[in-house]
Amino acid sequence: MTQRNHIQKIIHSANEKKCGVIIVGDIFNKAIVSEFLKSLFIEECKGSNYPVTVIPGNHDLPYHSMKNVQNSSIGVILAISKLEGLNITPIESYSDECSWQNFGEGVSNIGKEILFLHRLVFKSPKDLPPNVDAITASELLDEFPDYKWIFAGDCHKSFHYEKEGRHVVNPGHLNIQKVDELDPPLYYYIDTEKELVEEILVGDNPELIDDKYLTDEEEREERIGAFIEKIGTKGEISLSFIDNIERALLEKKDELGEDGIAMVNELLEDKR
Repeated sequence: MTQRNHIQKIIHSANEKKCGVIIVGDIFNKAIVSEFLKSLFIEECKGSNYPVTVIPGNHDLPYHSMKNVQNSSIGVILAISKLEGLNITPIESYSDECSWQNFGEGVSNIGKEILFLHRLVFKSPKDLPPNVDAITASELLDEFPDYKWIFAGDCHKSFHYEKEGRHVVNPGHLNIQKVDELDPPLYYYIDTEKELVEEILVGDNPELIDDKYLTDEEEREERIGAFIEKIGTKGEISLSFIDNIERALLEKKDELGEDGIAMVNELLEDKR
């Protein structure tokens, strides 16, 4: 319900302002999502009077590669939209107005003033986490000196950085998913001609959010990760990865709990 409400708010705002919506990657948190989530996204996007344009992010792509986009959920959504004449479009539909850089690829459609890319960018050096392949907004502007506007989409923290009349805008996350992401989710209304950048809060109030669930999720994922690493340390080893997982599930069911077992089974569903 929260995800649906957030999408509805963005679509409503776009209709009021008579503009399209551009999502700069990581529409989903994994490459293959449930039919329910795909249907939810398509259904809510139908409410937009203008195009909803997407750039697949690394989490949207199997093995983080654009070569596999057709096998991803966002690839399926784009294919359905094209076949049925829906308003969900790839970034290529804005070829008259912008350049773009798909994840892991070079810049396409060079020669515009606006660049969309899915890349891990932070506002300042103090925001850079250690041992992470990321750059600052200033470094991004230096790397692409021909662009007045650059829109990035990998970093979960929202920011607008301006330097000498040039801009980097990173919308951040739409839903709070981690304990260190309790900043209010927001999205931006941009008018590049008027150089207007307006923050619009999605509506979550961090003070009302109990982070116990988020902490429990992280601890559960850590337990599952440790469990996967232990596979094969006891007993006979099968050549089948799935067999190893299923046998280990039986051995560790008390340690993982029902929720943990359900999560592992969901991860394995496409492999069985």
